[in-house]
Amino acid sequence: MRLTFFWLFILFSMPAFPDQKGWEKVLDKEGITAYTRHIEGSQFKEFRGEMVVDAPVESLIKVINDVESAPRWQYKTEETRLISKNGNTVIYYYVAQTPVFLKKRVSYQKSELFVDSVSGEATIVIENIPPPEPIPDKFVEIPLTKGFWKLTPLEKGKVKVVLQMLAEPGGMIPAWLANLVVVETPYVTLSGLRKIVNKPMYRNVSP
Repeated sequence: MRLTFFWLFILFSMPAFPDQKGWEKVLDKEGITAYTRHIEGSQFKEFRGEMVVDAPVESLIKVINDVESAPRWQYKTEETRLISKNGNTVIYYYVAQTPVFLKKRVSYQKSELFVDSVSGEATIVIENIPPPEPIPDKFVEIPLTKGFWKLTPLEKGKVKVVLQMLAEPGGMIPAWLANLVVVETPYVTLSGLRKIVNKPMYRNVSP
């Protein structure tokens, strides 16, 4: 009985990630590979981007957790505002860039860091949370954001970076239109991360 409760505890304590089946490679450019797939229950495609970067895991964590710098390097991010930071958990407000004829998409996000003390692999789980206050009518709340960053140390100081995300924009944006541009998100975001992580403010720092 003790063993059963132990494994139940482990199962429900681990962050839940989608399985790794069904991916279609849609881009391989400048050291960045992107994949998409359909997820049961959603009309919107999930994306996955991968690259290898010459930078410490700690510096990558520092960039990703510096949520207010996101508009400088993340795809179609207009504004981010830190709400709170408690240990490895960060809560922030997010505004996506949209065409002028559409209402801005906004959400409140939670980012939580997990680090394997043996391998040094770091995972940052991201998901939207219920807004602490009503969303004004001039905005549309993003109904779903769910994904993660995975940072895996390799030899010679390099790190494999994986960004995997499923997002639904809400409102009247058709899925077919959103799915046309979903490949741009991992490519632009990973390219931006690669450029910014080697700036002095992020190098050789602890998370």
